[in-house]
Amino acid sequence: INLSNAECRENEYSYRIEKIYVKQKEQEEFRFALYKLTLDKDGKTVNKLVPRPLDLTEVELIELLKAAISQEIFSKSFLKNLKSIITDTASNKSTQTGNSNLEGTTT
Repeated sequence: INLSNAECRENEYSYRIEKIYVKQKEQEEFRFALYKLTLDKDGKTVNKLVPRPLDLTEVELIELLKAAISQEIFSKSFLKNLKSIITDTASNKSTQTGNSNLEGTTT
């Protein structure tokens, strides 16, 4: 089930980060997806999922992440963890491997 998504468009393609609910696992997950505008059998324009990996440039990825953050696709906890990772990496701190120290995760 698609709960929410953020997308960027380029010509007939759109790339998305989708927050989905996976019934079998009973949890929310994120899907990076590519869609293409196509015509259905009735001649209506529809977005069709392209079943292949989503390849993005750094600029496109930044645009997509910016859209997802502004549309609150990610939790505050996730964003806090991401900020911490970026800050730690930027300041060249060594990171611990193995057990996770991320907020909201279990070890």
